[in-house]
Amino acid sequence: MTPISIAVRLWAKTVALNAVFWGVGGIWIGELWRVISAIFFMVGGFIVTLPLLMVITPLVQLSTWLPYSISAKIGWLSFGLMLVIIILYSATSLIIEEKLFIHDSPINTMMGCTIAGLLVAVLTTRKSLMKFHTGTDNKNHVQGSL
Repeated sequence: MTPISIAVRLWAKTVALNAVFWGVGGIWIGELWRVISAIFFMVGGFIVTLPLLMVITPLVQLSTWLPYSISAKIGWLSFGLMLVIIILYSATSLIIEEKLFIHDSPINTMMGCTIAGLLVAVLTTRKSLMKFHTGTDNKNHVQGSL
């Protein structure tokens, strides 16, 4: 496992789950356009957010250097990725709507779907994250003792 492979897994799962949650939400509230737009959000999400791998990969690598337990490292990584999501959607909200966190804004709903997708992605990637952190812990301890 490498930081880039973990980052790609988390990124791809989050984008796909974001679209799924957006579509399910559209079904739930009875808005057909949201269900249809979920497909475009997934395709567009992969294209638009591809550069985020340059942010996600260093966060994954940084989490290996923390002197915490593996669960705490995964929690720290999840929190860091949530902060990235909040910052990006806040900036988007400021650009498009000229205000932050407008009530019933689609941007806020999309941010919630993305965070939910991230949490599910972390849970479903947990085994790989644990294996990755276990391998890097052994390397860090060996290098630190030399």
